[in-house]
Amino acid sequence: MTPTRVFLFDLDGTLVDSGGAGRRAFEQSWADVLARPHPFDGVPFSGCTDIEILQAGARRDLGRPLDDDELARFLARYLEVLPSMLNDLPPDAVLPGVRPLLDALADRGDCLLGLCTGNIEPGARAKLAPWDLNRYFAFGGFGSDAVDRTQMTGHAIRRARERAAGPVRILVIGDSIRDAVAARGNGVRVALVASGKTPADRLQAQAPDLFFDSLVEWRDVLARFLDTAP
Repeated sequence: MTPTRVFLFDLDGTLVDSGGAGRRAFEQSWADVLARPHPFDGVPFSGCTDIEILQAGARRDLGRPLDDDELARFLARYLEVLPSMLNDLPPDAVLPGVRPLLDALADRGDCLLGLCTGNIEPGARAKLAPWDLNRYFAFGGFGSDAVDRTQMTGHAIRRARERAAGPVRILVIGDSIRDAVAARGNGVRVALVASGKTPADRLQAQAPDLFFDSLVEWRDVLARFLDTAP
């Protein structure tokens, strides 16, 4: 049986330049729910899961993680605030080359597209909705599945295998070192794109299976995806 090619895409910095909308929504939600100045200055967001970021801020500010009630109230407020933050973005924040690349992959009968993002799933869907990108991704692994990105990536891989119902060839595509670590932790290949916040030389130092400065030359990217995905 011919393996199904599975492409698992990170979101922020890989598909969309969200312009810090998620960070701003975190900051506003913390102030609204905890009635305290936000603690997220200096907390890394790139490559981290939403709950990981949130609890890092909580430990810094409160000396403890948020409890279940605080966590639920924060996330509910975050999902209320996020759309207004996205309204401040340019008319099309989709990164160059992404749309035609997704179209080309989606048109193939031997490919599956999924998300592999540290955003909680409703937050990821909210970030993709203004640009009609959700239609490409029927499944994925999300920050609402696991705090640890390697475990989260494992959920995306499991769902891909369930959908394929047969052998798969998996490639994770992201813009951070953590994308590489998580892919390797699950024994799958990784393509890194220097379209996010991590400098190209730091990404290349991870020795990814594929590296791109951007996806703008999408035909070349497509050819390399199809030639070298395992």
